[in-house]
Amino acid sequence: AKMADPNLSEDDKKLAKDEYELEEMKARRRSLGNIRFIGELYKLSILSVNIMHECVTRLLTVNANNNAGVYDEESLECLCRLLTTVGQLFEEETAKKLKVPSKTSNNPTQVKPITVYFDKMTNIVREKKTSARVRFLIQDVIDLKNNKWQKRREEAGP
Repeated sequence: AKMADPNLSEDDKKLAKDEYELEEMKARRRSLGNIRFIGELYKLSILSVNIMHECVTRLLTVNANNNAGVYDEESLECLCRLLTTVGQLFEEETAKKLKVPSKTSNNPTQVKPITVYFDKMTNIVREKKTSARVRFLIQDVIDLKNNKWQKRREEAGP
């Protein structure tokens, strides 16, 4: 709202833009932290594999506000963080769940083979409708899965 004011000086506009970018960065960090937390809850068996499928499905859904078939980059980044956190366990539990026929056939969170998600992710990389940064994040997760969830190098940081 501040930036639309024609009476603002260039310095005020730059300051407003910087404040906005800082808030946006904080929000992104918070959402990535929340996603990692969800993944850790899953790893502790506090959340079920069905809930993880619901999370992955929602994060992989085309942005509803945009009818051009464009994905929300922040959601895709969260998807990558989630799959990096839970990938191996998620793949194993999904395989187990698919072997055992479901007792409730009206299960809205239909557990799909994870190849369905990875095929979709591969298409996103191929279509190049997202930024290069997000495409590389997705490709890293695909490579991680293809490498049996073994990281190429240890992550630095907290």
